[in-house]
Amino acid sequence: MTFKEWLKNASNNRSNDFGNLLPELKLMDGTKLSVQASDFHMCEPKAKLEDGDYYCVEVYTQGIKVKELEETCYEVSPYIYGYVPVEFMETLCLLHGGIK
Repeated sequence: MTFKEWLKNASNNRSNDFGNLLPELKLMDGTKLSVQASDFHMCEPKAKLEDGDYYCVEVYTQGIKVKELEETCYEVSPYIYGYVPVEFMETLCLLHGGIK
């Protein structure tokens, strides 16, 4: 499964609460990421899309360091990266063995 496929599926299965949260992204090497996109997150477009057609997403690493994010993306606050390009996330997933 590609990251874009995961994002489309996750966008259809987001929580119905105030946060509109997407499910956790689990990678094959055990890395777990909180990838978020909605009106309330640092993403583009800044909206709650059901088709998951985002250009950039917000990523929270849940307190772990992810080298590729640290070296490439803007860290807004500890472990939170805003406006991470979807193409970068495709590569990140592959570097960590793919999506579970």
